[in-house]
Amino acid sequence: MKIVYIHTDPFPSPMAGSVFALSTAIGLAEAGHNTTLVMPSAGLSVAQAIAYYGRDLPANLRVILPAAQAFGVGPLRFTWNGPYYRAVLRLLETELREADAAIVRTLKLASFLVERRSPIPIFYEMHDWYADVRRKWAGAEWMISAKKLRDEMALEKMERATAPRVAGLITLRRATAAVVRESYPSAVVETIPTGLNAPSRLPAVSEDCVAVYAGQLHPHKGFDVLFEAARLTPEMRLLIIGGGPWLAHWTKSAQQLGIANRVSFTGHLPSAQVPEYLAQGRVGVLPLLDCFFNRYLTSPLKIMEYYAAGLPVVTPDAPVTAEVVEHEVTGLLVPFGDAQALADAIMRLCADRDLHARCRENIAARLPEMSWKRRGEKIGAFVARVRK
Repeated sequence: MKIVYIHTDPFPSPMAGSVFALSTAIGLAEAGHNTTLVMPSAGLSVAQAIAYYGRDLPANLRVILPAAQAFGVGPLRFTWNGPYYRAVLRLLETELREADAAIVRTLKLASFLVERRSPIPIFYEMHDWYADVRRKWAGAEWMISAKKLRDEMALEKMERATAPRVAGLITLRRATAAVVRESYPSAVVETIPTGLNAPSRLPAVSEDCVAVYAGQLHPHKGFDVLFEAARLTPEMRLLIIGGGPWLAHWTKSAQQLGIANRVSFTGHLPSAQVPEYLAQGRVGVLPLLDCFFNRYLTSPLKIMEYYAAGLPVVTPDAPVTAEVVEHEVTGLLVPFGDAQALADAIMRLCADRDLHARCRENIAARLPEMSWKRRGEKIGAFVARVRK
């Protein structure tokens, strides 16, 4: 089939969405589909952009990078997506008109294309859910400002108008799919999990007790709990891979807790460099705070990155995480917010060599089913089924 995958993150960029989009497009191509990836240009050539990610493109994958109009106010730079949206629509109406499906992972763009009657069937890959914004943020109201709440209320109306009109909805987790089906009973919904770059064999990991985290540093990821776990356990070291506006906050927090000598921060790293730092850990950790979003909507790419690096995972026991981490099989599940339980689980995986080795063996056995190619096969099968 001919499949177009469209996203709105600049290409390249350090954002997880751009890595996900490229990986999905590569997986579709590896699954045998003639694939086109469409993303806004960041000002580099396609070859330069691909080099940023350290990836090779299959021969049947084409990348198109329309310009997104940017403007400045003093030292600030802003991007207006209007020109990019119209460029995408023109592509679907002209040179990509023969495609069997266009997969869009941004609600505003999906709405734009549906409203303007795209000639290509639109499949909306849901990386967020807005049908009930107040329910979405239940338990984490402190995370959302009044402005963000107003913005998401507008997206709530947009999603309710768009989701029933697309050809199909793709979710990344079964728990999310259940919420989506409850919101849109008439929609065609399929769960197609996140993929990973499956190595031919698992890489070696550290023999030292190092718990590694890779990703955004926002407080809802649970760093307060993770740092308290480290404070309770002098034998534990932490490696935090990621940067952004919260880096200074967590650096100061580590100092205040007296654990700064056992916590290393890398700052932002290009995605191609992340695996060599993951290899310095023994356990992958995703602490997460307890809220509706983290129970039913999050789909952390980092768990898949941990698996590809050969790291058993410790994370809270939630519907979405329990779909990926099987307790005492590929890692350990702990209660939300329990720093002692988190510390005990990390130390257990560090100290119990048999458990650690067994988890790695089980991860290795599951890698082929978790690959981006397998994700591409599942997307193709879903599109074919809907189009019959």
